[in-house]
Amino acid sequence: MIVARNEVVEERREELVLFRQAYEKALEEISADEELRYNTSMDYFKNNGRDYSEEDMRNEMKVNDYITNAYMSGEDYVFGNAMVKIGQFYSDCGQIEPEALPNVAASFDASIIQEALGITFDVAG
Repeated sequence: MIVARNEVVEERREELVLFRQAYEKALEEISADEELRYNTSMDYFKNNGRDYSEEDMRNEMKVNDYITNAYMSGEDYVFGNAMVKIGQFYSDCGQIEPEALPNVAASFDASIIQEALGITFDVAG
């Protein structure tokens, strides 16, 4: 998922497509090499103030998949589904007015990712 202001999407769309293509290449590379993923993750979290034990990181890696082209091409994948559920949670807690919930799904534009990766998928909402 890319989060960007509307003006950036409108004025720099080509750059966002190129960015998403480069991001996908990096995801494919790190997903294919468990030790690269482990070392990169350990370094990233340590540099950002969180120390993982080897066991904890290995467990994280087992239960968390990267959202790659292959993942999004699965028949069960729905872009934005998690965000809609989070919006519903905040609405249930009184943090988002129920009438504002449609704004969550209305803010999705999956076309940049679809264009960058040459795939289609369902979009929540």
